[in-house]
Amino acid sequence: WIISLLLVIDLLVIYLHFVRGYQHLKGFIHGFYFDSEANFPSLYSAMAIFFCAGLLWLIGSSEKEKTEKRSFYWKLLCFVFVFLGLDEFGSLHEYLIQPVNSVVSDSSMGSDYLYFAWFIPYTILVVVLGVILLRFLLRLPARTRLLFIAGGLSFLSGAVGMEMVGGNYWAMQGWAIDGSEPVDLRYALMTTLEELLEMLGILIFFYALLKYYLSDVRQHVYMVKIADTAAADEFI
Repeated sequence: WIISLLLVIDLLVIYLHFVRGYQHLKGFIHGFYFDSEANFPSLYSAMAIFFCAGLLWLIGSSEKEKTEKRSFYWKLLCFVFVFLGLDEFGSLHEYLIQPVNSVVSDSSMGSDYLYFAWFIPYTILVVVLGVILLRFLLRLPARTRLLFIAGGLSFLSGAVGMEMVGGNYWAMQGWAIDGSEPVDLRYALMTTLEELLEMLGILIFFYALLKYYLSDVRQHVYMVKIADTAAADEFI
């Protein structure tokens, strides 16, 4: 419901700003436009990611009773999500656009689809993390694993896929890479789809974590307590 409300307001702001020509709307453009920084949509996204990080830490702490190694993977994901939350609200990745773009432009990899080149080092880190977590992912319950994959694909479709499409469009228009020039309606809709896919990806991942915690982790903790109680009764 929060995502739906933010989407409706974002589309309304896009209509009033890009179609009707209103310029400020008393802060509503900055406050609710999906492509702005440090506003309500980015705050929601950051908080959703931090909630995921909290659940990851909770699951990791609970699963110490199973195995220390399994707990480590959950807590590793927790730190990754803390960084993603900080990056989402502060748009830290945008500081990489110009320096990485300069490197890519001077190499044989140069392409308009790589114009917003910040995602290249991020993608490399995702691949490395995927290799590290592959066995851990395969050992998760089938439902949790499928939801993790669905959430990841949705998030990456926005963060990388739509970012590449938007970067290509940006380069075709000849806009300055520092974002100092105004964009048009088509680009605004592209960024809305990008952010929406990211929000839905995090929502799916949060749902998967919550279901896993409530069904698997708490059930395991409950059974351990029953076993401990039974052992104590037998000892007495």
